[in-house]
Amino acid sequence: MEFCWTTFEVKDIQRSIDFYHGLLGLKIDRQWSGSSGAQLAMLGEKGGPMLELFQRNDPGDLTGAGKGVTIGLKLDNIDELLDELKDMPEVNLKGPTSPNESTTFYFINDPDGYAVQLIK
Repeated sequence: MEFCWTTFEVKDIQRSIDFYHGLLGLKIDRQWSGSSGAQLAMLGEKGGPMLELFQRNDPGDLTGAGKGVTIGLKLDNIDELLDELKDMPEVNLKGPTSPNESTTFYFINDPDGYAVQLIK
């Protein structure tokens, strides 16, 4: 079995790309529009698991967004990013939490309410 991607349905794909690519640094692998007007973007490293962002033609209300879903990202520049996130109350920075002495992580929310675990 190979883990390929996780799909997050989003209200505004550009806002989500700005968050995951612009703020957190995930690479944009590809981006396209479907025949129905839906928009998709795949973010991550080629050959590794991807984050698929999916915006419907009419996204409506995402009532289930962020409920029990967490994506974990290990970042090289986490200390710089944490300093930047402290001035961004909309991301709701929580942590640090250390389940053991070798791992520390923080939680933030993406624009649609999905929890993002930042691993140090």
